[in-house]
Amino acid sequence: MPHRKPPSPPSVAEPAAPPLRKALLCLLGATVMVGTLLVALPPHDETLLQWAWLHGALAASLAWATALPRWWVPILLLFAPAAVLALSLEVPPLAWLAAGLLPWLVFRGVIRDRVPLFLSDTPATRHLLDLITDEHPVSVIDLGCGTGGLLLALRAERPIARLRGVENAPLTWLIARLRLANAAIDVAYGSLWDESLAGHDIVYAYLSPAAMPRLWEKAAREMRPGSLLVSNSFAVPDVAPQRVIPLDGSGMATALYVWEMPGPKPLNGGSVPA
Repeated sequence: MPHRKPPSPPSVAEPAAPPLRKALLCLLGATVMVGTLLVALPPHDETLLQWAWLHGALAASLAWATALPRWWVPILLLFAPAAVLALSLEVPPLAWLAAGLLPWLVFRGVIRDRVPLFLSDTPATRHLLDLITDEHPVSVIDLGCGTGGLLLALRAERPIARLRGVENAPLTWLIARLRLANAAIDVAYGSLWDESLAGHDIVYAYLSPAAMPRLWEKAAREMRPGSLLVSNSFAVPDVAPQRVIPLDGSGMATALYVWEMPGPKPLNGGSVPA
């Protein structure tokens, strides 16, 4: 009988290169091209703002050519003209520093993990509670917990649950930490990709379509059999959930997608509730 080679284990996709790095390279490339033109061409009477628009057009073209997410194109197009216009305004330097720092403090997850700030609404909280028993101290983690509203609501309704949040935007993490200080809920500051999922019965996430394939690979590696992965609004491509729970709220959230990790049943006594 011919020897059969055992199947290779499924490969784990490498995380995509940070889009911010590509965007900075596009800005640098446009700066080099504009600088070369300024040196090579004879004296001319174009204004600084006109050169800034040329810089923006070159940076946006590089973004398009390098397959950056399309929302980077208008940002790079307007970056240099906006900087030139800002310099012409009599605004205190500290105001510009605050304007640049505040978005980073709140939306750092978009830059690092391609995860914007989404806050879970009441319907999502209510349906998530249906998956959490109050008979055992079930462990629940909220990946990207924002300002901590979901965890606070879970604590009020499931007082014996072991709750944990992870948030990587400094300002929203600080708000969550202060809100949950007296609720016996640990809120870790850092990337969700560095957080182990092995010890949790329910892993809840409200991320983005770009993050879901990597989240599924992480969950499949780390989550124990019988535990539940619950995603608000975003499905895992090509992986059918055991249950889809429509959300009847008026916000952006559409449904909860629930996957049960293969193996023994979860602590709430059976399969995913019907």
